[in-house]
Amino acid sequence: MSKMMLLVIDSFGIGAMDDCKKYVPSDCRANTYKHIRESMKGKLNIPTMYKLGLGTLVDNQPAPPYAFGYSKLAHHGADTYLGHQEIAGSCPKNPIKD
Repeated sequence: MSKMMLLVIDSFGIGAMDDCKKYVPSDCRANTYKHIRESMKGKLNIPTMYKLGLGTLVDNQPAPPYAFGYSKLAHHGADTYLGHQEIAGSCPKNPIKD
């Protein structure tokens, strides 16, 4: 079996999900990484993250040769718990509204 690495960093978002207006409008400007980078004023040094493909996602850099895609979440809203369930293989459904 081939090897795979999955790196999950909670609270290190790089943008809002497409449905943010529907669920949490205040999250539509969410971009934790961008705000950290701006507050560090050029002093953020994370070369390994860039070697793993972060620059592809945020700075339009070419993808590393071992990167084959990215995940577009299937669950609704920007809920971390549901995201963890999805990574584990489930596809959380939208809750039934009363």
